[in-house]
Amino acid sequence: MEFFFRQRWHDPNLAYAEQQAGGKKFIVFKVDLVKDLWTPDTYIYGIKSIQTVQTDSAVPASEGLRISPNGEVLFSTRYSDYH
Repeated sequence: MEFFFRQRWHDPNLAYAEQQAGGKKFIVFKVDLVKDLWTPDTYIYGIKSIQTVQTDSAVPASEGLRISPNGEVLFSTRYSDYH
């Protein structure tokens, strides 16, 4: 089974002035950066193992990490569940 997993949280340490980003409503980062951020501890009941779905694209459209000026973080990725 494959599924999209999205998390949204607020981290005031990541807040920035919108002018610093050229007036953008959010900044998009490489998903690899998420390993350097605090993330919520999430448990998915009933899944014994899980892995990120690999694609041929350098930055798959199914993955994303963006941060808004107020410190709101949106993380999205696609996983496969193998029982």
